[in-house]
Amino acid sequence: MRPTSAVMKASTSDGARDPDRGVIDALERRGNRGESEALACLAYLYRFGVGVTKNAKRALAYYRRAAELGDPEAGFCAADMYRSGEGSRKDLRTAVRYFRNAAERGSADALASLGYMHWYGQGLRKDRPAALKLYRSAARLGSADANHNLGQAYRTGAGVPRSASAAFRYFHRAALLGHPHAQYRTALALLDGVGVRPNRRRAQLWMDAAKQAGDPAALDFDWPARERHASK
Repeated sequence: MRPTSAVMKASTSDGARDPDRGVIDALERRGNRGESEALACLAYLYRFGVGVTKNAKRALAYYRRAAELGDPEAGFCAADMYRSGEGSRKDLRTAVRYFRNAAERGSADALASLGYMHWYGQGLRKDRPAALKLYRSAARLGSADANHNLGQAYRTGAGVPRSASAAFRYFHRAALLGHPHAQYRTALALLDGVGVRPNRRRAQLWMDAAKQAGDPAALDFDWPARERHASK
């Protein structure tokens, strides 16, 4: 989870890509005064090694401090790190606790992650109705992942009646929110007219967006071959 643009602007020197040492020190002083946004920014910088030596353990500590101050996105990031074992041993129980706290504070991504954990039985009991309920709540709050996952559920008929139109609706919402694979699925639906009226121009635009975002399926997609097959 990237810090807000305002924080990133404040944490760079003269438009440079990486923050300088003085800015890092300033962020640390702000963090010590209890500014959760500064702590979340520091966490991001240390997690991804932007202007500082990459240090996942330190990043997690900053995310935790920001979460304890009520920052839901920092709580989501801490949970995500515990879930993957980044900066700490893998700890699904702690991940669930941070996800729940972040979800209670309005994090759509945390709700979606809880849904994912219920769907696959990771740290929570496997419960697809509960997962779908969480996905829908997260989707209403604007989670790209939740909209994508609902699209996949309706596309395959997993946990819900199979519905091409519902699948397209959720994929399209996720695509608008910037989800690369949803952009690919939206393009396919528009190209083939599955769940939506076919529109080659829109399909091409969405496929291009998915490719630019680096979606593997989109990068492997052979548009001329698909059109040759469709014309037979």
